Amino acid sequence: MAIPSAASAGETITGAPLVAQGRVYVGNSGGEMGVRDWLTALDENTGKLIWRAYNAGLDKDVLIGPEFKPFYPSDKGTNLGVTSWPTDAWKIGGGTAWGWITYDAEFDSLYYGVGNPGPWNAEQRPGDNKYANRLNRAVLPLMSSSRVRMRRCKV
Repeated sequence: MAIPSAASAGETITGAPLVAQGRVYVGNSGGEMGVRDWLTALDENTGKLIWRAYNAGLDKDVLIGPEFKPFYPSDKGTNLGVTSWPTDAWKIGGGTAWGWITYDAEFDSLYYGVGNPGPWNAEQRPGDNKYANRLNRAVLPLMSSSRVRMRRCKV
């Protein structure tokens, strides 16, 4: 299984991958090193990239489409994964996969934790910094296994 990596730039993988529905789901880490966050689905037999979702960026990169139903009014809008960050900071903003990835077969949904944005010092990155864990609360993006972001929850 080939997983694209940029270890020389600080990108690592510290969480265990999850295998479900014929796919291997894996997220990167290294938010403190200024990497761009992602969660990836690979074909379990070939290792071929099926999809990659970022936690910050344009709606198309974050995989936000018409099915996205945000609970919080502050999560409603277009391209918030860019406009809620200082200019271009979302490109190196951290918010990488944190902790675990789990699959709910009943709802055909993925849940995973999102870590801190980078840099850690919030004074250096004003704004709401969607969709990273800005306020040290767990952020649980909910994805269907078919690559559609449906919700984002804070706990």
